[in-house]
Amino acid sequence: MKKLILILLSFIAFNLNAQEKIEVKKENTKSEQQKFTQGNEAKALAKSETKKLTKQLDLSSEQQEKVYEVYLNHFEGEFNRKQKIKKMMDSKDKGSKEKIKQQLGKQKRGGSEALNNKLKEVLTTEQYEKYLERNKLQQKNKQKKLRAKN
Repeated sequence: MKKLILILLSFIAFNLNAQEKIEVKKENTKSEQQKFTQGNEAKALAKSETKKLTKQLDLSSEQQEKVYEVYLNHFEGEFNRKQKIKKMMDSKDKGSKEKIKQQLGKQKRGGSEALNNKLKEVLTTEQYEKYLERNKLQQKNKQKKLRAKN
């Protein structure tokens, strides 16, 4: 009987230890995500997007440099905009929060349109068409994921 109790206790202790490790990993990934979205990560995001486009669209070295600059400016603007919005959202005025949400939607659309226009200048017509198709597929996938969550 004592052996049975010891086996059960060791099994329970083992399971508790495993659960603690899983929770620690979840906390680490959240902190990594927060670091990823902060200021100087605009360069990393621009670099990764440039690499993706280079692979998919077969960009020349000149195009790569220009695309990198376009994305860098875009992501820096996004980070600055997000910081301004956070400051505004911290205000206690509920009416201003609604206005901020409306402005955010308009700015998001305007930002993506500006990005597309700048990339259109850099890319050839064939490359730009492939880029637009890629964006449409990404939007569809995002919508499917959102529907699955709800």
